[in-house]
Amino acid sequence: MAEGISSDYAVIELWKAVKSIKKDAQDVSVIEGNIPKVAEMVMEYILKNINYFVPINNNLVRPKTYPIDNDPMSVNWLFVLHTLNFSLWYPKGTKQWKVDGKKGYFGLCNAIRRAIEDGKPIWNPEYYTKMTKSELECILQSDDGEPEIPLIDERLRILHEVGEVLLQKYKGTFMECLKLSEYDADKLMKLLSMNSSHIGTK
Repeated sequence: MAEGISSDYAVIELWKAVKSIKKDAQDVSVIEGNIPKVAEMVMEYILKNINYFVPINNNLVRPKTYPIDNDPMSVNWLFVLHTLNFSLWYPKGTKQWKVDGKKGYFGLCNAIRRAIEDGKPIWNPEYYTKMTKSELECILQSDDGEPEIPLIDERLRILHEVGEVLLQKYKGTFMECLKLSEYDADKLMKLLSMNSSHIGTK
């Protein structure tokens, strides 16, 4: 979601606006039965022009702080990144959490890169399952020291829990999940869903 509207209040405003437009608009309508057809057309276009879209994705969409593609820790790096990628915003109009001048997702990428440069193996579940709150606060510290990243306690708990699952079931690496799902997105989602039902039940 765009940075300018990424707060709980703004999301509610956007939802209300969309609901109102859908209900009252006279010049625009959405034929819901045609949505799958449009999605199929978009995917066909992307696949036919994949050589155009891949460079754009790598150079413009992916943050420069992403790990190198052939780096063996890349999969676990990205797993931690996306595990922590939720609720990164404070209410609109208040001071936002930033790392290296970036808010939200890109700030999180910067924080994880900074931790690795400082010699902290944030991609390793053996490291982050033992992490204390003060250690995570240090890793995710904002440029000015305030505000701290939202929901720090929840992020620490989730890191501990997903790390334990990786260590106990998947040889301590998310790559094992990919192998077991045969690199199939649908099978991976089912595998993750199965494991998520056990997280938080202790």
